[in-house]
Amino acid sequence: MFEPERISGAAAAAAAAAAAGTAATAAAADETETTSAAADAAAAAAAAAVCTADAQQQMLLSFAALSPSSSDTVFTAPKARPAAAAAATAAAAAAAAAASGVHVSPLKKLVEETQKAKAALLQQQLIEEKEEERAEAERLEALRQQAERERKEKEEAARRQALLEQQRLEEERRKQELLLQQQQQQQREKEERERQQREKEKEEQQRQQQLLLQQQQQQQQQQQLQLEQQQQQQQQQQQQQQLQQQDQQQQQQQQSAEATRM
Repeated sequence: MFEPERISGAAAAAAAAAAAGTAATAAAADETETTSAAADAAAAAAAAAVCTADAQQQMLLSFAALSPSSSDTVFTAPKARPAAAAAATAAAAAAAAAASGVHVSPLKKLVEETQKAKAALLQQQLIEEKEEERAEAERLEALRQQAERERKEKEEAARRQALLEQQRLEEERRKQELLLQQQQQQQREKEERERQQREKEKEEQQRQQQLLLQQQQQQQQQQQLQLEQQQQQQQQQQQQQQLQQQDQQQQQQQQSAEATRM
């Protein structure tokens, strides 16, 4: 992964340092022609730094356009380069200071501008690092929140699954209880039918026994009646026999009496 900001900033800082060195050499020599040449060199270095930063950004844009979907190399889309701009500005200021340094202490002004540029560059780098830290913290927080959401979703899914399982078990238990109640009801109805059947059979048996007893009693009564009739007939026969015997005895007596009279 390329970091255009730091590369461009470093190039610009190098250009500024080169310009400062050239200006310092010119101040030490204290020659007007050398100072003019140093100013020209510093301006050229500043322009080169700016061109270098722009060229690096264009190169990254070209790479990003050629390989937008590559999975091996990650390119970051170019954006505003405050550090590079600050360094380039410092280099330009150094060049300007070198160009006008004959009248306004070029070395001192160049050193001050260079220090300001370095301070601005460091400040911008700190800001960028803090921004990166903030972005990383936001990314980590987003990952944490996503993991928390996934955890809650899994817990909710597990809770729903457990609730469904509990409902299924309760429904199964209710069906079993209902089936048991139906079986018990059927058993009670069966026992009741059997009891009623036994009672009916018992009643029928008792009725048959009573009927048989009545028939036996009637037979006994008929037999008794027949016996009485037989006894009456026998008595009548005996009475008739006795009457016949009496008649015979009377006839015999009459015959004996007649025979005696004769």
